[in-house]
Amino acid sequence: MLGALVALAYGTSALAADEPTVKIVSAPHKIKLATFLTKGYRFKVTFSGDCHSIVVFVVSKGDAKRLHLGKSQLILGSFEDDVNAGTFTATLDAKRVAKKLKGHKRVPGAFGLTCVSSDGHEDLDSIPVTITG
Repeated sequence: MLGALVALAYGTSALAADEPTVKIVSAPHKIKLATFLTKGYRFKVTFSGDCHSIVVFVVSKGDAKRLHLGKSQLILGSFEDDVNAGTFTATLDAKRVAKKLKGHKRVPGAFGLTCVSSDGHEDLDSIPVTITG
């Protein structure tokens, strides 16, 4: 884990050449609340190898408390699946949290994607996202 943090800080890769990597190709940094609740969060991602992917859209603990959404980190949507190498477009559904988000003008969050290979190595990519009313 420390090697991955050092690699991120200095811009070098701590991964071996044969380990799968993940990269968010396109995803909006801002999305309207109505679009998020009706159509979900659409994104495009590239995997360099076969892996088990975990996708999460979260609101941090501090922001959730400030917005009165809960006392801990709030997961707005998540799913996991086994994927092959390639580029994929997917949609993250968020209908289960519709009641909690209604009425908020601005909800800061983060969209993260993790790729775990069969031998346990993992790579992640994330971007900040703001949901606007």
